[in-house]
Amino acid sequence: MKIEKYLKPVIVLLIAVIIGLGVTLRVQIKEKNETVKQVNQAFTASLSSSASDLNFDYTKADTQAKLSQYVKLTSHLQAAAAIFPQTQYAKNNRNFGYLLECLSQYFREQYESNGLDIVGERQTKLYNYLLDIARNPKDTKLMQELDEYIDSFDKPIRPDSLSHKMP
Repeated sequence: MKIEKYLKPVIVLLIAVIIGLGVTLRVQIKEKNETVKQVNQAFTASLSSSASDLNFDYTKADTQAKLSQYVKLTSHLQAAAAIFPQTQYAKNNRNFGYLLECLSQYFREQYESNGLDIVGERQTKLYNYLLDIARNPKDTKLMQELDEYIDSFDKPIRPDSLSHKMP
C-alpha cells in the first residue's frame, strides 16, 4: 500500500522529465538547423559578393576605384574561404575553401604586379563560376570545373608543395 502511494507521483514525474527532455532536444535540433542555414547563407552571400566584385570594368576605373574593388574582392573571397569549412557543403568538397584562399592570393598578386587589370574571358569566366557556385553550392562538379580552370592559368596560383586536386 505504501509503495502504491509513491508509485503514481514517481511515474508522473518520470513522464514529465521525458517530455521535458524531448522538448529540449527538439529546440536544440531546431537551433542547430537554423545555425547551419545561417552559415550556409553567409557563405553563399560572400561568394555572390565576390562574383559581383568581378562584375566591374577595371579598364575604365582610376587607381582608387581599382584599389577599393580589389579590397572588396579579396575580402569577400577570404570570408567565403573562412566560412566554407563550417557549411554543410564542406562535407563533399573539403578543399574548396583552400581554392578560394588561393584565388584571393592570386588577385593580390595580380594587383601588386599590374593593378588588377583582369579583363576579358578570365574575368567573365571567374564571375560566372563564382556566381553559379553561389547559386548552387552543392554542385561539386562546378567547384571541380573552377579548380581545373584555375589550374589552366599561365602562372599557377597554388604553391607546388600545396597543390592538390579537389576530391
